[in-house]
Amino acid sequence: MSTAGSARLHAIDALTGTAREFGTIPQRNQATDLAPPLDQH
Repeated sequence: MSTAGSARLHAIDALTGTAREFGTIPQRNQATDLAPPLDQH
């Protein structure tokens, strides 16, 4: 999520929709999306 020109990493609670910020992402390392691994035994 980008706010005020700064990229920030958030976790979204699937039950409540609440977002919790983890911190900022340096502009040179910005990602377009993240996904959990599929194999979660």
